[in-house]
Amino acid sequence: MTKLQDMDDTKLAQHQSGYKPEAYNYILCEKEWQRRAMQKQHEYDLELITEQVRWMKFSALLGVLGVILGAVAGAFLSTYLMQ
Repeated sequence: MTKLQDMDDTKLAQHQSGYKPEAYNYILCEKEWQRRAMQKQHEYDLELITEQVRWMKFSALLGVLGVILGAVAGAFLSTYLMQ
């Protein structure tokens, strides 16, 4: 017997269709569908987290550059415009 995890979506659906909803094989197929959905969601979450971390690093760098430019502009303005 083939493991449910090794079946592609089409074969799993065909396998599940051979059972009534109250049969344990049908329930096992439902659990396999849920496992696949959770695994796919986990992959999407990892992609999203990776992208968010990249943008957070960019934002932090932009913030540091803004502070440095602000300090330089403040020093320039206080030195040359306040004389």
